Amino acid sequence: MPAAWAALGVWRLVPKPASVKALIDCVEAALAEEAPPPVPSPASTPAWPQGAAAAIDSHFGGDQALYQAFRAGALAQFPADRAAGTRAYLGGDAPALRHLGHSLRTVLGLLGEPEAAQLAWQLQKAAEQPGVDADRLGEVWRPLDAALARLCR
Repeated sequence: MPAAWAALGVWRLVPKPASVKALIDCVEAALAEEAPPPVPSPASTPAWPQGAAAAIDSHFGGDQALYQAFRAGALAQFPADRAAGTRAYLGGDAPALRHLGHSLRTVLGLLGEPEAAQLAWQLQKAAEQPGVDADRLGEVWRPLDAALARLCR
């Protein structure tokens, strides 16, 4: 944890994506006025659960209805994400693709789609590179776009 955060009274980090259990534990500790030892910063590439059942257990506290509602919202958003990603790729808008990759990485990981989450992470990292060209953006966007299309079927 950065020292500046600790100086502001931050005593715990909840790694992203935050599971329901991690959020509950953090809130309960805060309400109990406990200050547990700082939690180390999360790894740059978290281990995502494989499949819906694992995602429900690890990120949704076993609440299948909550997972299904989240999934429905994500699936409804994916066509807009695909359109935005295609516009950004065709326009060479690396910052927009970086932002989209970052967002999709988390959502896809929460859904139990680690391979698609990895594609989103690759898009984010490629788009962060100074002077990245449109060819490279296309190389990393197209597989992610195909993964989103597969999920929407």
